[in-house]
Amino acid sequence: MTPRYHILRMFVVDSHKGGLGITLKLFEFIPDLIACAVVAIESCECEQGCSSCVWSSRCSEYNVVSDKKTSLLILKSLLGQQTPQ
Repeated sequence: MTPRYHILRMFVVDSHKGGLGITLKLFEFIPDLIACAVVAIESCECEQGCSSCVWSSRCSEYNVVSDKKTSLLILKSLLGQQTPQ
């Protein structure tokens, strides 16, 4: 099996048909939203990621590339927090 490499990314999804237009407004609050996401992920009792913290039911890759540890690393980096290597 050939290894797959993926660019680190974060998705902000307005899943309402046609969109509600909230994603543009959302960017004003990105630091607060990221901090809330960190708290939500860290407080989740799973070990590697689950539908309560980092998985998406709409993921075309079946969440194979979604990982709790990596999600926290990315989010904390965006907040400028020191993260262990």
